[in-house]
Amino acid sequence: MEQNKSSSLQNSNYENINNKNKHIPQKKIINRDNTVLISMISGLFAGSFAKTITHPIDTLKARIQVETKANEKISHAFKSVVNKEGIVGLYRGIGIAVFGSIPASVLYFGSYEFSKKHLLFLNYLQGAEFLKYFISGIFAETVACLIYVPVDIIKERRQVQSKLQTFNYKNDIDAFFQIIKHEKLRGIYRAYGATILSFGPMSAFYFMFYEYFKGFFVRNDAQTYIKKIKKEDLNSDSKGKEKNLKININFIESLICSGLASSLSSFITTPFDLVKFRMQVQRANTNYDKNTAEYRNMLQGLIKIGYNEGLKGLFRGACARTLCFAPTGAISMTFLELFKPKVEKLFE
Repeated sequence: MEQNKSSSLQNSNYENINNKNKHIPQKKIINRDNTVLISMISGLFAGSFAKTITHPIDTLKARIQVETKANEKISHAFKSVVNKEGIVGLYRGIGIAVFGSIPASVLYFGSYEFSKKHLLFLNYLQGAEFLKYFISGIFAETVACLIYVPVDIIKERRQVQSKLQTFNYKNDIDAFFQIIKHEKLRGIYRAYGATILSFGPMSAFYFMFYEYFKGFFVRNDAQTYIKKIKKEDLNSDSKGKEKNLKININFIESLICSGLASSLSSFITTPFDLVKFRMQVQRANTNYDKNTAEYRNMLQGLIKIGYNEGLKGLFRGACARTLCFAPTGAISMTFLELFKPKVEKLFE
């Protein structure tokens, strides 16, 4: 009898403990938001892949833009490089371009996703998502230029050194150390402000156009983006009605959207890129005085080129720039969209 009593008491105690545990609030399982990290990892592969493919076109663009008098065409620039330096000449500077594109692309796409996510979550400026994309593009470029500018300077000087004959760099590493030795840290970041003024608007227009064109193929509004981040059901509304929303863009659709966006953004910002480029490649040394330099800042450069070379001069290399950045932007964004779902599965 006593054993039965003790066992019944133990059972009742277990039941009481279980009942109490039912009322203890359980910790909610929180799905971590890895959208920024996913974009950074995907951008790493997409950016380096795009740079490798389009570097020869970028070299031709550099050769055309360094001209101040002759109206050199892409075909002429191609023949000139190949005849004097062979096919290898088209790939001059590719080492630093590809190597530098890895961390730069990580910062670029990661910064854009970071800014985009936080701006879209804000309640104000609803219905003006294009402005948030525009701001995010400028933010992404500003952050990424911490790496892009040094890479750009070394790459472009290597691309035109045989033509200008003012630089004598054995390779990309030698170029880096020579610039640091003779021009200090400011030499490797020369025209940083001009680069922001050049590529900032380009990135802003690029992402704005891309997100706009993307909306023609998939559901791409702010609410859908927020629901996707919160891991909410995208195929049912507040009334429980089932929907069949397409939220993932496919390869061909992304290629079309990014190609158009990159073409438009690169063409309309050509004058800014032209001034930035000439500021970077002009001979700089310890006696450099920006007050007497040929190109001192963005505004002065635009006025000087516009006055001496006209409107046509301001858009010198526009076709080459568009031919360069259209495939670069198309390939990088398309492969970014391609890699994202694959990388996302690693975090599930």
